[in-house]
Amino acid sequence: MVVKLLVDPHTKRIVYAAPNGVTPERILILDAGRQHLFSPATCEHAIYSGPSPAGFNPQKCWDFSYGENGIEPVRAPASAQRVPERA
Repeated sequence: MVVKLLVDPHTKRIVYAAPNGVTPERILILDAGRQHLFSPATCEHAIYSGPSPAGFNPQKCWDFSYGENGIEPVRAPASAQRVPERA
């Protein structure tokens, strides 16, 4: 399956996975009592066509990162990774 990914350029976490290639104007992620607001303009874009790891789906994509080895589970809890504040 081919999926378009929006990736946080700082943490490499997957912000949004769009199997149909359509992305929203804004994405709000609630994580450990914090809010992270993203837009496609603030994210890296990637097209991924490899196998998806177990548990990966659009609702849980923040628990995964994207890099040289494809999609992988995040090793540190989300609250332990620093996500810069955005204006």
